[in-house]
Amino acid sequence: MAIPIKNTLNAFIESNGIKENLLLNFTKLNSSWDNSNGAWSIPANKKDMAFGQLINFRSPGMAPLLSGCMQRQTTLISSLKADGYEVLKAEYSTGARLAVGMGSQNVLENSLSLHHVYGVPFIPGSTLKGMTRAFAESQNNAGLLRKVFGSDDDNKNGRNDTIKGAVIFFDAMPVTFPKLEKDILTPHYSEYYSDEGGKTAPGDWMTPVPVSFLTVAEGQKFSFLIASRDKTICQTAFEWLSSALGTIGIGAKTSIGLGIFRVSGKAKITDKADEPDKVQKQTADDEKYITENSSRKYKIQQQLEARVLRSENPNIVFKLLDSRYNTEFRDKYAAGLAAGTLITVSVSEVDKKGVIVRAKFVKKIHE
Repeated sequence: MAIPIKNTLNAFIESNGIKENLLLNFTKLNSSWDNSNGAWSIPANKKDMAFGQLINFRSPGMAPLLSGCMQRQTTLISSLKADGYEVLKAEYSTGARLAVGMGSQNVLENSLSLHHVYGVPFIPGSTLKGMTRAFAESQNNAGLLRKVFGSDDDNKNGRNDTIKGAVIFFDAMPVTFPKLEKDILTPHYSEYYSDEGGKTAPGDWMTPVPVSFLTVAEGQKFSFLIASRDKTICQTAFEWLSSALGTIGIGAKTSIGLGIFRVSGKAKITDKADEPDKVQKQTADDEKYITENSSRKYKIQQQLEARVLRSENPNIVFKLLDSRYNTEFRDKYAAGLAAGTLITVSVSEVDKKGVIVRAKFVKKIHE
């Protein structure tokens, strides 16, 4: 359980302009804290305020801090290359919202992985390694898998065959401070899930309880870096990493489309500092990726999942969970639906290349 800094120290920090770390704001320095009941907590009616403060967090010192982080990464690459390592790096943008570290303890119920020094959203190297291994295990190459990730298994003769992995997975850092957004999940049977004794049955009479959580928005660029003394193994591992990011995704809620990255171009060996973008926006490379990859063929009446963006009576505006489609679709539904609602849609029109032109609302999955 995160415990906030005392009010007196909080006031001192605010008055001296030291409040520049999002991690501290997320866990300790949020002004929505209250201890009127003798225990520190954030009242339910103040949680929206808390999310607003986090989403709108900006610090004038963040840009040079991240620039320095990128420069230190460049120095690290040079040192590794001088020591005989093959180093591969690529920058990919989020193709959907990203929620990494959601299961960690936090006063807002769901967390987000924030760097303990820089206070920015990041993807731990261990998380990237786990995702890459999950993808690699589907490639049916046990020998190469063992070389890349290592093994602590004993062989059939009882001899210790423990080896360490040949690849180093580094933390993926944002190129610039990423845009944050609030997302919502709605457990319909919270009483059933919270009953550790197993005496409560799920039922439609239970009240859905919306739970908000913090995410990195779509279109935010991260820097991915791995190293190995074996060039071939390094290249294979990076291909697995890139494929995993572009297909299965990383973090929480990947089954509904979160955590997917727009993977385009090839990994490069670099020892030059990359200049951060001054304005965070979808780049030309991202647009090219969408154009080149939106040609996935769909058939008329094929059903897909989508997420409602907003209601514009008598229409609802929605976006497909397929991250290759950045288009907003509209269909008539006078009753309207709340933003964020998951729905099923049916393909009603495609062009000659099989790209979806129009889709119709079928049913609501859940809010």
